Amino acid sequence: MGNPLDGINVLDLSQGVAGAYCTKLLAGYGADVLKIEPPNTGESTRRLGPFVGDLPGVDQSLVHLYLNTGKRSITLDIQAVEGQEIFGRLAAESDLIVESFIPGTMTNIGLGYEQLSGENPGLVITSITFFGQEGPYSGYKGGEIIAQAVSGNLQITGAPDREPLMVGGYFAQYVGGQAACASTLMAIFHSMMSGEGQSVDCSIAEANTDLLDRWGIDAVLGRGEQPRTGMAHHWTYPTQLYPCRDGYVALGIEPAGWGALADMVGDDALRKPEYTGPDRKQYHADIDPILVDWLKDLGKLEVFEESQKNRMSSGILMTPEDMLESPQLQARRFFEEIEHPSVGAHMYPGPPFQLSASKWIQTRAPLLSEHTHEVLVGQLGFTESEISDLSVMGVI
Repeated sequence: MGNPLDGINVLDLSQGVAGAYCTKLLAGYGADVLKIEPPNTGESTRRLGPFVGDLPGVDQSLVHLYLNTGKRSITLDIQAVEGQEIFGRLAAESDLIVESFIPGTMTNIGLGYEQLSGENPGLVITSITFFGQEGPYSGYKGGEIIAQAVSGNLQITGAPDREPLMVGGYFAQYVGGQAACASTLMAIFHSMMSGEGQSVDCSIAEANTDLLDRWGIDAVLGRGEQPRTGMAHHWTYPTQLYPCRDGYVALGIEPAGWGALADMVGDDALRKPEYTGPDRKQYHADIDPILVDWLKDLGKLEVFEESQKNRMSSGILMTPEDMLESPQLQARRFFEEIEHPSVGAHMYPGPPFQLSASKWIQTRAPLLSEHTHEVLVGQLGFTESEISDLSVMGVI
């Protein structure tokens, strides 16, 4: 069974989560992704905690191990003339380069799109930065909370009477990585159809601003400030989190409607006519205590499954243990055990989507510089003596 990206050769120069996630998705469906990492230290995700056994090391980062499945790794100093020459030879044989340097860096060292596309007119170069390649902020530094803040998403997250709340993990950078992957695939398709490559400019901040939907539209139309709603949905009620015996459940009532919830709770106080309409949220101070009292002795899975049986959308707040034991994720074979020489066997999440005629490929993340000899000798034809000289000079 073939994969849609078989034969696509990718050079991954990116640093950080967004670029690594973009190329992880490409590798997962067949692309040959070669990480180009700085000698000795490696790419920056190798230094992101947590670490296996709480022992920092270039092959111990859980973030790195997840983001770089299916890839190969070489070390190469592209600031050195010798490194630039090697990279140029690799670029001439590649379909795609993914990078995340400060705008202008690649051009300044002779490795920009205009320079490399002369030898390889079908080449696509994707640049992933926090603010994009142009504009007054293009050279500014970014980070996770910065991307969430400047994109507007921080403003709409959290309780209405508290400060804005950051979404956990690297949410903004994963969104940027997905946007980069989608836009890159469009550029690759165009290159395959026309023979013309192009540069792709992906701003992590803009990819996240694009998520604002009605919040962003309301702001553009001057409809005033949109208050944060905490654990509740900003419009429908009671679509929100409630505590139960063993955790939290996310209640919803659609498509069955309010009457189905009242039947399930079994409290006639919920059948007041004013509660049945779309404006019931104004009575939440009276309704919430009834729901909380009903839920306090019930298990989250019990509520979840009974709600779904009664055609009410609902869910549970899943812990990592819940995810591993989820019958849904098990049925879809979402988690996969992967063995790594530095950290042993661990369970890894699977793909964000599945293709009926293609298999998701998830081999272990590479050791730092694991494939340097293979690429330089086997692919580019360097001699052992030349490899030794490059190593002494710190180029590899």
